[in-house]
Amino acid sequence: MYLLDTNILSQGAPTKESDLAFADLADWLEASADHLWLSVVTIAEIMAGIERSMIRGEPRKAARLRAWLDVVEHLYGPRILPLDRHAARLTGILSARAQMRGASPGFADAAIAATAELRGLRVVTRNAKDFAPMGVAFVNPYEAGVPPIPG
Repeated sequence: MYLLDTNILSQGAPTKESDLAFADLADWLEASADHLWLSVVTIAEIMAGIERSMIRGEPRKAARLRAWLDVVEHLYGPRILPLDRHAARLTGILSARAQMRGASPGFADAAIAATAELRGLRVVTRNAKDFAPMGVAFVNPYEAGVPPIPG
């Protein structure tokens, strides 16, 4: 079972240009859908991007992204995980662990990592440099290929 980092989910956004590497990942995402989870932090990060589009005067782009996010939230529904107090505590621990190793993962990545760690999920991310120092299980499908389909 996997927790998708924001940078993986957002590759499927309607405003992103797809590349050949994403085609394999998109197939895997579809085939593995029932075994994929999101964090509420991902929803917050995407909403921040939508709001930035509005502030920049790009209302059509913002509307397309908002409609896409509505679909994502509907599809993932109960597989969108909260950031509870246990995850908040572990977020602090993982962040400190990474900082002591010279990394600065940022709150969002630390919270996503903590959410995955507490639930025994592996993070799917393009951002190995921030997840590796936290010591959580992750895979970069753009380097390692898509993970096996859970089953």
